[in-house]
Amino acid sequence: MFYIVKRLVLFLLCFQVFFAWAGSFDDFEVNGIGYKITDATLHYVSVNNNALSNTSTNTSIAGDIVIPETVEYNGVTYTVTGISTYCFNYCTNITSVALPSTIQSIEGWSFFGCTGLPTITIAGDTNICQGESTTLVAQGGVSYIWSNGSTDSSMQVSAAGNFQVMGFSEAGCYATANASVHVWNPEVSEVTVSVSDSCYIWNGESYCQSGDYVQTLQNMHGCDSVVTLHLTVAVGIDAYGDDYSIRAYPNPTSSIITLEVDNPMMELTEVALYNAMGQQIRMSQWGTGDRLHQIDMSDLGSGMYFVRLYSHGHYIGFVKVVKQ
Repeated sequence: MFYIVKRLVLFLLCFQVFFAWAGSFDDFEVNGIGYKITDATLHYVSVNNNALSNTSTNTSIAGDIVIPETVEYNGVTYTVTGISTYCFNYCTNITSVALPSTIQSIEGWSFFGCTGLPTITIAGDTNICQGESTTLVAQGGVSYIWSNGSTDSSMQVSAAGNFQVMGFSEAGCYATANASVHVWNPEVSEVTVSVSDSCYIWNGESYCQSGDYVQTLQNMHGCDSVVTLHLTVAVGIDAYGDDYSIRAYPNPTSSIITLEVDNPMMELTEVALYNAMGQQIRMSQWGTGDRLHQIDMSDLGSGMYFVRLYSHGHYIGFVKVVKQ
């Protein structure tokens, strides 16, 4: 799960404030608020107010400030999407600011030196899995009121939704912060794979037998992702010539594997068993005239093995077998 501290979003009760100045840095002014056009095609503007960059106290802007979602100028409706750098720099008499949902960016130093505003944030995991809960913690104030009426500094959440807290400073000034909690359900998926005479390695696990296998993984949100593997492993007869072949059965096996030659004229004398790393596990003699030969694999670990066949020291071929 991801740990996120939400960006400060300030809220205002319903007063509108008149701004007493304008200047060359603003493209236009509406109701005393200066705006800068940031995208003439999409009709986006930022609150600019001449982008004051001084460090002196500005007491001409005071009280509760409301920033509108849209403004109209020269017959064009503009969407307010940002707060420019130094916009309300050192406006010490501002007690609250209401920002619309259209705001996409608040540039640095926008509210620097606004000592009347508390800085309220919400800490907590905002991405949780189904059946889990998260604790949202309000920070930056001395008292709080949550959107559900709670006055605690924290709130436990197990359902998705938007949550808001209003935080108050000792002087009674307030601001709000919002957090959106997402609840992710477990994911279920299937994978179908076919391999020939080999084991299939899936997330570090080796599967050497046909069947359905289930693994529980974690998705990008840290929640369970249940994946079913439908695996087909093709093993069986290995041909060694036009006139004969060797069969290994049962294949896969949990204990004894039986080798059968279909041509009695084929004279086999030795049988060697190797693991998938090419290491010889054991060697045995094939009885003269026998069509069947058995190898006990009950003490071996599961995986792919190779049975190499010899005739008087000469290599004839091999058979792949799977130990369950």
